[in-house]
Amino acid sequence: MDLQQTYRELLSMFYRDMDLHIGTGTKLTVGSSATRLHVTPISLSRACKQLTGHPPKYLQLHYTMQWAAEELAFGATVSTLYQQLGYANSKSFIRNYVRIIGTKPLDID
Repeated sequence: MDLQQTYRELLSMFYRDMDLHIGTGTKLTVGSSATRLHVTPISLSRACKQLTGHPPKYLQLHYTMQWAAEELAFGATVSTLYQQLGYANSKSFIRNYVRIIGTKPLDID
């Protein structure tokens, strides 16, 4: 197997890991994902940058905010989402949401 194929498989596992752990009350981190995938954070970073041009932290933040936008569209509230995503408070969640999605969440408590 060549390096590109290995990177593609690692990136696929990374997205599956995010899918499994998003919304569980713990913030997604590169270190925790790398540990669960049995690779170093550096290896995960190389794979992400090689295939997407972005570091894993960037991908996690975008994935998280897209998930939050979908949850909000289906009736979730900011007060439940920030906790489900492991944020300490709604302010930091909203700041990241606006930065990634481009607008404030419609439901701001």
